[in-house]
Amino acid sequence: MSLDLSEYRSFAPKRPNSGVAAMPFARRLNRFGLIAPTVLSALRQAAERPDWREVGEPLVAGVSGGARVILSGWAGEELQLPDGGRQICRILIPGDVVGLPRSRARAACAITALTPVSLADGSEVFGAGYEQDPTLRAAAAAFQEEAEAALLNHLLRLGRLNALQRTAHLFLELHERLAAAGLTQGARCPMPLTQEVLADVLGLSVVHVNRTLQTLKRERLVSTRRGSLEMLRLDALGELACLRIGRDGASAPRTFGQEAHEVGSQLIA
Repeated sequence: MSLDLSEYRSFAPKRPNSGVAAMPFARRLNRFGLIAPTVLSALRQAAERPDWREVGEPLVAGVSGGARVILSGWAGEELQLPDGGRQICRILIPGDVVGLPRSRARAACAITALTPVSLADGSEVFGAGYEQDPTLRAAAAAFQEEAEAALLNHLLRLGRLNALQRTAHLFLELHERLAAAGLTQGARCPMPLTQEVLADVLGLSVVHVNRTLQTLKRERLVSTRRGSLEMLRLDALGELACLRIGRDGASAPRTFGQEAHEVGSQLIA
């Protein structure tokens, strides 16, 4: 069972122009300081020659190495099982970067396209000497910290939360990350993942995921329509997910990556 992806295309067109495609990444970089014109120019040029991956294909296949920026589509950092099963440990969205150095444990995870994905060569952005650019240095550190925070969130979900709590927690995390990339419309965000993929993320059966989604809809906590997800009652969702949601819609305490932003800010100073 899957969600209709047509609405998702309104958030992220399949063949966007290079300026639009680069926006999620540029928006995230902008959090850490002024972006050098040469960096933006290199990113736009790379976005004009995207490298495409279809569902199920590894993002690193046929790539000689180096950083790649996700322009559109979603991917998963996953552990694969001998029987063909998998556990998706982290979801990657537009604006995320793959190919940066990872810990040995995370390097054991495959990175696979969950939807059609377009990638831009980020070697000109995160190439040799990028550490001399304070914005890029801070962003690279923050991306790594966000990845570690995502794994801690994932551990919390699987270890201590029930099915309803896991799903609410995941949705809130994704909404916050998508908002940081400029891909939300208020409480509404794209949700192109199938129920099978959600099951692989949440450690549940597809039947259990379906029942959980129906419960969240019946309680008017969320609504799904044509590939999009809307948070109808943020306070109630936050309470369900063991979080406190502020008036601005942000979670408190900030378990979804505030620490990463703070690390990046410290590196700039």
